[in-house]
Amino acid sequence: MRKRLLWIVPFLFLVAVDQWVKWISTDVEAPLIPGLVSIAATKNYGFSLGMLGDASWLAAILSSFVIIAIILLLIRSTFTKAMRFAMLMILSGAFGNLLDRLFFGYVRDMFRLDFIQFYIFNPADIWITLGCILAGALILTGKADAGEK
Repeated sequence: MRKRLLWIVPFLFLVAVDQWVKWISTDVEAPLIPGLVSIAATKNYGFSLGMLGDASWLAAILSSFVIIAIILLLIRSTFTKAMRFAMLMILSGAFGNLLDRLFFGYVRDMFRLDFIQFYIFNPADIWITLGCILAGALILTGKADAGEK
């Protein structure tokens, strides 16, 4: 059981990084890497990528269900370490954005790609995206479950 709870430390670290970046970038507009990425603080009242407009309450409810499901999977699963890390990244991102929705009523986004027209995003979105990519790759290659041979 103790080994299964070790994911709490990196979870707290990723959530802390997300919240710290959101805090220091509030009301900031500046180039981060000129021509590539800028900081442009915005408020996202909708779902991922601003979908469904002002639906932060619905996103908070759905995020809560996702968080509970991931925690149960982490506790009861036979995932490989890599799959646990992927799930941890998704969990951290979902929790970081849920904190924003609960305390502010919106998600704080700040990273804007300057070389293409794209949505503004935050560290939690990066954690979720990378976690989903890693989980997908592990599932497709059959390396997600340690119980499988």
